[in-house]
Amino acid sequence: MALSNRINLFFHFLNLYTMKNNKIKKSINRIKNRKKRIGLWSRISNAIKLEIKYKGTYYNRGICIGRLKDYIGAIQDFNKVIELDYEFMDAHFGRGICKYQLGGIDGACLDLSKAGELGYLKVYDVIKKRCN
Repeated sequence: MALSNRINLFFHFLNLYTMKNNKIKKSINRIKNRKKRIGLWSRISNAIKLEIKYKGTYYNRGICIGRLKDYIGAIQDFNKVIELDYEFMDAHFGRGICKYQLGGIDGACLDLSKAGELGYLKVYDVIKKRCN
């Protein structure tokens, strides 16, 4: 990949990272077409290969991978986010949802509970429905 392309890719993901998480989630949620999701996932993966170690980059890729139903891959990315920032409540929530989808209810409930402890108050409704 040419240096100018790497620089453009770096600034593209730096801009994505600096956007508020809600805006990023909304833009990912708007992508309905599977092919476009795979393209976005691919671009985020390229940013990670370029040694861009931002928690938002891994988080966004985890969201994309999760939407493609690769829950194990999404959990790996959420693990990396939690390794970089243990108090990133959205990563605990995302990992919990993926674990639940894989049938690991106990682990899912622990992650969802941790997201609630960190301030993600909406998660308690999910816990009430899924973990009791």
